[in-house]
Amino acid sequence: MPAPPDGDRVFELVESTRRYLLTREEEVYAVWDTEGVVDEPVEAFPLTDDGEQDARGLFQTLRSEDRRERIVPSVLFWAAILGGIAWVCARVVLGLGYLSTVRPFRSSGQWLLWAQAAETITFAVFIGAAVLYVVLWISRRAPS
Repeated sequence: MPAPPDGDRVFELVESTRRYLLTREEEVYAVWDTEGVVDEPVEAFPLTDDGEQDARGLFQTLRSEDRRERIVPSVLFWAAILGGIAWVCARVVLGLGYLSTVRPFRSSGQWLLWAQAAETITFAVFIGAAVLYVVLWISRRAPS
């Protein structure tokens, strides 16, 4: 749980998430971002029913945005990993299938059949590895 605002403020913690706090203070409802400047709330609302409703609405919006910022990159990362693995496997199976269904060329042309199959398989491996490398590089550069 994030730390509450510092100082001599008197407040009641209404709701909290990993990043945001909703507090009821002496004169206002306040929404705090613990990753930002903690001296000032993101926004303060009057200590009325409408103020509480507005404060809760902002808190819910910020909580949803924070979740989305954390979940979407993770989902995309794992979709790329699993999709890349599946694609490479499918290309390998297709390459091997090609070898088993096509009659070898007569005389010295058999090397061409093997070269085509090797090209298909290695191209899939290359593209899969390159895409996964870029995905890993981007995920490591993204702020946590």
